[in-house]
Amino acid sequence: MDVEVRWRPYEIHAAVPPEGMPVEDLPYSPEQWARMQEALRQSAGEEGLEVGKRPKVSNTHRALMAGEYARVEEPERFPVFHEVIFKAYFAQGHDLGDPAVVEDVARSCGLDVAPARLRARHLRRETRLERIGRLWHL
Repeated sequence: MDVEVRWRPYEIHAAVPPEGMPVEDLPYSPEQWARMQEALRQSAGEEGLEVGKRPKVSNTHRALMAGEYARVEEPERFPVFHEVIFKAYFAQGHDLGDPAVVEDVARSCGLDVAPARLRARHLRRETRLERIGRLWHL
């Protein structure tokens, strides 16, 4: 069987403000959040992935936009960027709402993510992210 994986950007918590949100402000009880995080850690561990604890949920929009840039404009770098940004957030607890974090990860992967280039393509990717988000809410 021949299978091709296509990663799609999706903002799980699109309402998270740019500065992020403390996990206590999410619509889950502390017990629910703990169970969800434990299930995530267990599932991730079965796949050899590490998930650390985070004091807040980041606004991941900037990281998703950078990922879309990589996927479309520098596709040979996308797999590495995708893996490194995932680990930065889930394993290392970095705040993906911080522009410096996303740019550091992008640079470490050899991406050209100058803010002007991202802004020039912002509208097209914004529309794509919104369209993909709507698909998941049908």
